[in-house]
Amino acid sequence: GAGQPRPHGIDVASVAAWARELAGDVEREGRAVNAGARAPRLRGEALGS
Repeated sequence: GAGQPRPHGIDVASVAAWARELAGDVEREGRAVNAGARAPRLRGEALGS
């Protein structure tokens, strides 16, 4: 919820950093990337690992 540092247990700052990196790769490569394959949280790994 609002005001929580980790709403729903999500490290929002790390997710935002991952999204910026992903967007940068898309811009550099000029093609789509598989975000699901690169999403550490969806693979069961901690973000930042």
